[in-house]
Amino acid sequence: MTTPQTYTDITLSAPDGREIPTRVFMPTEDCSPCELIIFSHGNLATYDRYDVLLEDWAARGYVVASSQHIDSEEHPERERYANDDVTGTRLEDYIAASEYFAEPGLDFEGLSFSENQFAAGHSYGGMIALIAGGAVASEGALDFSDAGVEPSAIVAISPPGELPGRIDNAGYALVDKPLLVVTGTTDVLPGFIDEWDIHLDSFYANETDNAYALVFENMNHYFNGAFGRITPEGAAAQPAIDTLNTQISAFLGAISNGEPPSGSDWEQTNNPIARVLTK
Repeated sequence: MTTPQTYTDITLSAPDGREIPTRVFMPTEDCSPCELIIFSHGNLATYDRYDVLLEDWAARGYVVASSQHIDSEEHPERERYANDDVTGTRLEDYIAASEYFAEPGLDFEGLSFSENQFAAGHSYGGMIALIAGGAVASEGALDFSDAGVEPSAIVAISPPGELPGRIDNAGYALVDKPLLVVTGTTDVLPGFIDEWDIHLDSFYANETDNAYALVFENMNHYFNGAFGRITPEGAAAQPAIDTLNTQISAFLGAISNGEPPSGSDWEQTNNPIARVLTK
């Protein structure tokens, strides 16, 4: 059974002093020492378009930190930054959250934290989570060597596949943490990602036996309007969202217990809503 949750807004700082608006979701019951999920939103979106995910994860006992990146349509200073700045500043945002919550002796709203951090994200944010987990962009353009804490696992929801000149499957193959990739059979972005299974590039490139994927039937890039680009139709996707949240919690819980789920464990979760791919 999940517990109630709440959130608070804080401001973190980038190395150059740039302010990073960040929303932190928390269970109302003390989870100390709490495990942290750092979530990176999709392109142009913002953290408050993912309540069906982030509130649920907090209600399950995690603290979830999600920064508003400079590409967000709602970022107060979006016009100050060029498109070329986005990936670098997104990584700065991730690192700022990671280091803040790893500060020894931190007391945040009465909570203390374990060493366990998890990287998660949707779409563009899924790529950020993969980079946090060891993926390397083409020609080493993105460097994550200064991260505060290496994530114990990665959850990438609809991450991009290979992007010419930016990241390729050789870069994705360098992910060395347990990985869960999520997509749907209608998860296409015409002109950018024309085949839904391109989102599985990072799963197939992974060379470990701790890579898993969930494929949701008839779910698009925004889970039919449930998050990212919210529409009234999104309410009908709640059964799929419930399955997604349950499986993410099971995946992270297994990692926390030091026992990554086996392929047979995950195959038992197959149902008409979602099918499981394992290595």
